[in-house]
Amino acid sequence: MFHTTLFGYDRTEVDDHLRQAELAQARFAEEHDALAARCRELERRLTAAHDQNAELRERVDLLRREPIDAAALQERLRGMLDVAREEAAEHLAAVRAQADAELERARREVAELDHLRDRLRDELERTGVLLTRLESALDEDIKDTASVEDQPPRLVAA
Repeated sequence: MFHTTLFGYDRTEVDDHLRQAELAQARFAEEHDALAARCRELERRLTAAHDQNAELRERVDLLRREPIDAAALQERLRGMLDVAREEAAEHLAAVRAQADAELERARREVAELDHLRDRLRDELERTGVLLTRLESALDEDIKDTASVEDQPPRLVAA
């Protein structure tokens, strides 16, 4: 495993091996602590589930043994209806919040598109003005060129 030297094993190799072993031991200790904490959490949840299961079994047994009179049934149904209404209200509130967020996003997008449209319209107007100026300048250049061509050539003294 280690190379031998004149006085035993190579000290550098042994020291490196010990450092690696210490690092591995530290990693294992961290993993062990994390797994132990996870195990404790799972045990706690399992105990809570067992307790809840026992309570539910007791309630089911009670319901089996005792007949439900009409008034109690009506009260239970009212309670169930109230719970259903609360859940529906919560769901409706969540959907409304989501719809409001989507509407706000759409409004921002419309505002950005309106701004872009306005910028493009302004750019188009500036381009139209420049094009009109260029056409006018070109027309004048053509007139100037035509008037120069209509004049007889001039003699230049040498």
